[in-house]
Amino acid sequence: MTNREFFVNVSKNIVGEAEVAHALEQIAKLDATNAKRAEQQSAKSKANEPLKIAILNLLTENGGMTSPDIADALNKQGVTTADGEEVSTSKASSMCRQMVEDGRLTVTEIKIPKKGKMKQYTVTTTVGAE
Repeated sequence: MTNREFFVNVSKNIVGEAEVAHALEQIAKLDATNAKRAEQQSAKSKANEPLKIAILNLLTENGGMTSPDIADALNKQGVTTADGEEVSTSKASSMCRQMVEDGRLTVTEIKIPKKGKMKQYTVTTTVGAE
């Protein structure tokens, strides 16, 4: 069955065994494509990896820090982004969020006088155990 035939039949509300089989086959192909894509690291992600390692090292040495503190400390160390720019607070925050999703960092909300609530990032204890 072609995709055209499938869509015509579905639009006419004709859904039989052939249409179900075709739909399941197409879903399996989409799943395989998505799984392959998920395994590959994008060029931008590869370029950001040294910055993430620098953040991990910084947090390992200093304990929990907020993204503005991380950006300041990295800039004092001379660490730059893949583009050669200074590390901004938003870039540090973005990298930290990605590492939280990866399980490399944990985030907690802390209250800082005269600033309010901020996110503090720390290295996940399981990272050191690997």
